[in-house]
Amino acid sequence: MIIFSNLASTLESRLAALFAAAARVRSTTSAMDDGKFQSTMNSLNYGTVMEAAAKNYMKEKLEEEANARARPRGCVLDARDLAEVCRRRR
Repeated sequence: MIIFSNLASTLESRLAALFAAAARVRSTTSAMDDGKFQSTMNSLNYGTVMEAAAKNYMKEKLEEEANARARPRGCVLDARDLAEVCRRRR
């Protein structure tokens, strides 16, 4: 539950920052055309999406590492044991 509340507060602050940036862009240039405003909003959104993708990728990699550590490792054999295993397979 703590993780979800932290995530929600992070998203709220991120949205507030996006709207504040959009308001600043709108207020500083009253003669700005819609195309430039849309381009600015696309750039802001792209950064947010890339951040989410990076976090998702990091989460997947950490899960893969955890799964790799949980898997049993191969056993160590000396040369005689290895030769014996090879003879049994024939």
